Amino acid sequence: MERIKNAFLSFTNPMPRGPNNEPKPDFAWFEIFLRCDYEELKNMSEVCRQFYHILDAEFWRSRCLMDGIDLPPQHVIEFAQKNDKYVDYLYLYHYAHKNNVNPYGENLLRDAPVNKTTAANFAGASDWMVYESRGCHYEEPPEGYNATPEMPESCLATSFRWGHRQLMVDLTRCGVEPWILDYLRPKIVVEELHAPRHDCGAIYKLKIAMRKEDEGMPRVEGDLAPSEKRGTVLTKQYEQWANQPWTTETLVFEKYPAGMRKATVVSCAKDTQFWAGNFGMKFTGTKLRLAFPDELHWYALDEIVDEPADEQPRNVRGPFRSLRIPLPTAAPLPRGSSPKRVNL
Repeated sequence: MERIKNAFLSFTNPMPRGPNNEPKPDFAWFEIFLRCDYEELKNMSEVCRQFYHILDAEFWRSRCLMDGIDLPPQHVIEFAQKNDKYVDYLYLYHYAHKNNVNPYGENLLRDAPVNKTTAANFAGASDWMVYESRGCHYEEPPEGYNATPEMPESCLATSFRWGHRQLMVDLTRCGVEPWILDYLRPKIVVEELHAPRHDCGAIYKLKIAMRKEDEGMPRVEGDLAPSEKRGTVLTKQYEQWANQPWTTETLVFEKYPAGMRKATVVSCAKDTQFWAGNFGMKFTGTKLRLAFPDELHWYALDEIVDEPADEQPRNVRGPFRSLRIPLPTAAPLPRGSSPKRVNL
């Protein structure tokens, strides 16, 4: 604000203004405004006609680049212009700056914590993400896994019943304009690191599901099968003693209906041997990003017919009668032996 105040005072005080005694040119104001706090600039375009013309699309494009906010790829911008659509760089900057996100960067979830309590507080303080976690245990470092260089520092571990962690990201509140989601429909790309314990089999599911603006977070049970028009899911299962290394799984979803505004990422897992404790699959390092193909397509709004959201997934969790508690041994169990059973 001091820069702006001094600039105004320079017009009223009898001080040199250049060899031709001309007012400060637009490029000088442009450079001054680039270095001003965003809160100071919100209403600056209403001060005078000169400021209105300076604070244009090119200014906000430059401000995004200066603050490290990625722009849509150039071929996307040019393709949209051919269809009479233009990126609103002020919209992009406003939401990216407000929520400290980078919607066209490598990871929208770059600051989302793994720890459940911290993550819940993080989401509760934001208006762009909703967080839910049930049946997951935070581990730092991961337990029951032979330490390797690629092992992460922390993770969420599951148990004998389905545990899940669900993140719902409002893409429009991250700075992605609705018309980009309707007409260009960028790919939703999710990456996640996962591994089973070395001594217990486990099953793991990763799901992407798209939601409309007025749709909340769905219930999650063992069956994650989404509507084919709204999302996709992958499943991985590992046997006991599989010695499976930490693996990055990549899931991509594209060609969804118009009107989608939120991307939901669900990680769901459990063990396959019904052991008491946190012996299920471990996962961490979730990433979410948008991707545009080299060959773009301009979608008609009715090109893909929508289907109802999967609000109530089928409950595949059956009643349980006993838990099996693993023996505290460091070596593999002898063939034919089984963990102790505890009748409930």
